[in-house]
Amino acid sequence: MGDGSAVSDLRELERASIRRFLEDHRSLFSGARVLDFGCGAQPYRQLILEAGGLYRWWDVEGLPGHVAGDRDQDEFVPVPRGQEFEVVVCTQVIQYTPDPFELVNTLYLIADFPGAATLLLTGPTNWPVVEKEDLWRFTKEGARVLLESAGFSHVEVGYRERVKMEGEAWELGWWALARP
Repeated sequence: MGDGSAVSDLRELERASIRRFLEDHRSLFSGARVLDFGCGAQPYRQLILEAGGLYRWWDVEGLPGHVAGDRDQDEFVPVPRGQEFEVVVCTQVIQYTPDPFELVNTLYLIADFPGAATLLLTGPTNWPVVEKEDLWRFTKEGARVLLESAGFSHVEVGYRERVKMEGEAWELGWWALARP
């Protein structure tokens, strides 16, 4: 089929684009309670801590990337609703949920209780299927519709990276910043 190194390079480009998006918004983490929703291996934990955020995580057993048993249980949030967060980070989770509308509604309930947290959300666009649980792809406008349908009123969306192949440009993934 193709060169495995090209896929590896593409994965690194995607990871770097997500990190860059979070780094561009690191000022939001300073002094904030930050929930890393669907954290997987917690690749952005250190970035949040170094920016002065109080890191908390939530993940679901059985989903791809779940490593909750390997993480600091003192930072675990058993039920994210009903707790105050200033920032909710949710990277590369939406493609695995059976119902992306339900996920975004849940994120709205977390962000809107009791104040207005900022949601930093990412998802893939053009990307090979990673696992059988990998279900969804959205354009940035699709992400906007999802967020606005959940009640988010301030929504910004964009593409994280563009890859050029054979004279065509492909968006690698999208980012969204949203507030209730």
